[in-house]
Amino acid sequence: MDLLERDGCLQQLGAALAGHADRSTAFLALLQELCGCPTIAVFEDVHWADEATLDVLGFLARRLGRCSTLLILTYRDDEVGQRHPLRLLLGDLAGSPLVRRLALPRLSEAAIRVMV
Repeated sequence: MDLLERDGCLQQLGAALAGHADRSTAFLALLQELCGCPTIAVFEDVHWADEATLDVLGFLARRLGRCSTLLILTYRDDEVGQRHPLRLLLGDLAGSPLVRRLALPRLSEAAIRVMV
């Protein structure tokens, strides 16, 4: 898919969501649009996400198995305590055969210096 086709998919997604005040209708519209285009959706620093965002991510993660969509969530383990709302979502998704968790080590100070 070239960039112009991808931009068209993004515009369709925005248009589909714009008129939905009802949360469940908006979630379903989002799912339908994501299933219509091969998509990689990356959400970084999910440990800072509010509960509404976590609800959307959980909804999508449970239903995207039938779509050509890859959902990537990043978060910092040391920011997610026992009572953190993300902990519930991670627990719910842990049993899914479609979910892969990759624990990455922190960058060393030397590695950070090389990047900066």
